[in-house]
Amino acid sequence: MATVEREIPIYRLQEFAFIHDIWVEPEYRQNGIGRQMVMLSVERFHQMGIKQIRLDTAVANEASRRLFASCGFRLSIIEMLIELSH
Repeated sequence: MATVEREIPIYRLQEFAFIHDIWVEPEYRQNGIGRQMVMLSVERFHQMGIKQIRLDTAVANEASRRLFASCGFRLSIIEMLIELSH
């Protein structure tokens, strides 16, 4: 699932695409299906005139980082968080 998002007005870029989620059933993994889905999304956003595509992946998910890197994605930010308990 992917969407086009509006950027906050302090940045040069006005909008970007965001790939929210991608899933391939375990029995179909390692067959290029995930890469094909990502590349089809990239091509579609390119046709729409979108200049940037973003996504998040878990630090521990090395397989997804390799997949996205093979599709041309690169590291851009490091998100930091703190969990608060009540």
